[in-house]
Amino acid sequence: MHFRNFLPTRKTPAGTTDRDTIDAAIEAASASMTAGPLIEIEGLRVVFHGDDGRTTHAVDSVDLGVANGATLGLGQRDPAAARA
Repeated sequence: MHFRNFLPTRKTPAGTTDRDTIDAAIEAASASMTAGPLIEIEGLRVVFHGDDGRTTHAVDSVDLGVANGATLGLGQRDPAAARA
């Protein structure tokens, strides 16, 4: 059973009910989650050119998509921890 079934049904000055307001909010949230990706990256390539002439290919041909409403966590390795 959904939590909104426990709410009292009272009319607002605009003539809508509390349940109408909640239904509209749920529908808007659901629509935004299915509207497509929040961000989409295709073929990402990152190259660093050092002063000494060396080239470092950090990322080569990476595809990434994050859906709207999803959570993505990025972290960085601590170089000091790697030496310990």
